[in-house]
Amino acid sequence: MRLIDLSHHNPVTDWDLIQDPVILKCSQGVDFVDNKFKEYQAEARKRNLYLGSYHFADGTSPEEEANHFVDTVGEIKDGEFLVLDWEIEHADPDKWCLLFLERVQKLTGLFPMLYTNEARVKAINWKYTSKFPLWIAKYGKNDGTMGTEPNTGQWDKYQLWQYTSRGHIDGIDGYVDLNYTPLTIEELTGKQINMFSKCPRCGYPDEPQKKYHRYAHLSKVMVKVGDTVKHKDWIGNVGNTGGNYSSHLHYDLLTYRPDLWTRYTNGMSKEWVLARYEKPEVDEHIPTQFDHLGYGWLDWNGKGYHPGLDINGKGGGNSDLGNPVYSNSDGKVVHVYDGTKTNAGWGKMVVVES
Repeated sequence: MRLIDLSHHNPVTDWDLIQDPVILKCSQGVDFVDNKFKEYQAEARKRNLYLGSYHFADGTSPEEEANHFVDTVGEIKDGEFLVLDWEIEHADPDKWCLLFLERVQKLTGLFPMLYTNEARVKAINWKYTSKFPLWIAKYGKNDGTMGTEPNTGQWDKYQLWQYTSRGHIDGIDGYVDLNYTPLTIEELTGKQINMFSKCPRCGYPDEPQKKYHRYAHLSKVMVKVGDTVKHKDWIGNVGNTGGNYSSHLHYDLLTYRPDLWTRYTNGMSKEWVLARYEKPEVDEHIPTQFDHLGYGWLDWNGKGYHPGLDINGKGGGNSDLGNPVYSNSDGKVVHVYDGTKTNAGWGKMVVVES
């Protein structure tokens, strides 16, 4: 599917002739606003063509630039997405982009995209930013046609490919950037799966969805990374490690693999949590003889929406301290934390991928 991206450099003479979905330049730096953004946004929305907005990075404060971008975009409707446009030289692009994108994520609850060209994708170590979806530019002959596909470096695949800056579109004067996506419009707009605003680690719809079971505040860990476990296998003991006051098990179910297992949901919207976590279902094996006496699924804890279940033994307090905790699924242990360092109050934990 073809898409176009527009800014004030692209004079639109007749919106009714435009058939392609559009991505619009919104802002730049900490105070610049594209003078056609609001007009183009309104016209594209009227015709159900508007897909997203992008911010051109100046490399000043990533947090301040993100604040300016989100403020300028205004209301974000279902299916619309946000993009960081990275085209500058900088001492640490990966860190800067990560801070910007995570700030946008925190402010909106959406998972933004990075735009950059193939040369930067290959030259820069995108260790952290590569968890975000990629919109990559590679022009080839730049004659309005697609050449060979781009090298996506540390990304598994691209979501958008800008293949020329010399396209022609009826209703627009001059050259226009043309883009290709292997996804359908239904996938892009969320009617089937919203690849951008709903999916923290984007992939194609036919990829099997992995889930991650996190067991925290343990007193003892019985497994190690790489171990294969079965449902009801003993993986640890109930404890009170981390930032809690009495023994209990925190159990949650993530639908993506985060860059940090210690990341919490404080300050995030309910929509942000729902896009990344699934309501956990438990049976009598986790742990033995329990009641739900702590925070439940999506309970407000004063700082954020609780992403799982706090499971406490019958009688409360420390009545279940040391009780065995059994895996709620078959799977592979992908993370173990033994409590030797600070980790945002989670204490000792085990994560099982299923």
